[in-house]
Amino acid sequence: MNTSALDQLLQGVIGQGPQAIRALLSRIKEKHFALGEHILALGDVIEHMYYINSGIARHYHINEETEEEGTTWMSFQNYP
Repeated sequence: MNTSALDQLLQGVIGQGPQAIRALLSRIKEKHFALGEHILALGDVIEHMYYINSGIARHYHINEETEEEGTTWMSFQNYP
């Protein structure tokens, strides 16, 4: 995992020294998702935080009446 961008983000967000950042980074696990794979489904409880190292994640909803998808937000790699 390329941690330099994540490293910089964490330093800016939590404002701690290198030792605290290393301790936090040691607990982070890399996870890959296939194109089109869902991270969460309707009704799921959020149990993790995600940092996008590569790619894009889209949050969307489906209108129950029309069954159309509507994008709520998008997250891009290395974007806080």
